[in-house]
Amino acid sequence: MLELRDLSHAWSDDQGQSCGVVADRLNWQIPRGETVALLGPSGSGKSTLLRLIAGLEVPDQGDILWDGQAITHVPPERRHFGLMFQDFALFSHLNVQDNVAFGLREQGQSKRAARLQALQALEAMGLADRGLAHVLSLSGGEQQRVALARAWVTKPKLMLLDEPFSALDADRRAQLRDEFKAWFKTHDMTCILVTHDQADAEAMADHAWRLGEGRVTPLW
Repeated sequence: MLELRDLSHAWSDDQGQSCGVVADRLNWQIPRGETVALLGPSGSGKSTLLRLIAGLEVPDQGDILWDGQAITHVPPERRHFGLMFQDFALFSHLNVQDNVAFGLREQGQSKRAARLQALQALEAMGLADRGLAHVLSLSGGEQQRVALARAWVTKPKLMLLDEPFSALDADRRAQLRDEFKAWFKTHDMTCILVTHDQADAEAMADHAWRLGEGRVTPLW
């Protein structure tokens, strides 16, 4: 289970001036195996809250726990969470297959084993023929699918998805929503889906919450 306990965090500009509240003594629990949608207006702090959970930022106060153990100061690479953010963060010096294999190599797998699993993930994303391509030669939708495959392939304990389907056409979007939902259930995986799209939330999530003014409130 993921738990945020009395979590507080504020945005700051380059001069250190507060720009808004992301979390205000926020308490939130997500049971293991659930897919939860997080909705809210632009600027409410949804992406920043994901970054706090991922370990890419440290909260001003409070704790983040996984299965009862505090991970607030555990570095991202030791949390074993899967991340897929809006900017994709693909490595321009690696081809598509090696981008997907990167996390597996970081886990200590051999290059051959990592590449084989990466190819299988690309096949699931409809990109089996693009493994040796340069990532910058791909369309935006194709890059998004590569980023999804890279987050998916490591079999993380918790998947953090920030608008994962926004660049995809309607058919591919519906297909991947169904595939991800089935995969999460099969692997008893916990997932937080940040989205502004009500259809994505309703198609994938067991429950949905709204973030606003530093608090989360249940929607369904």
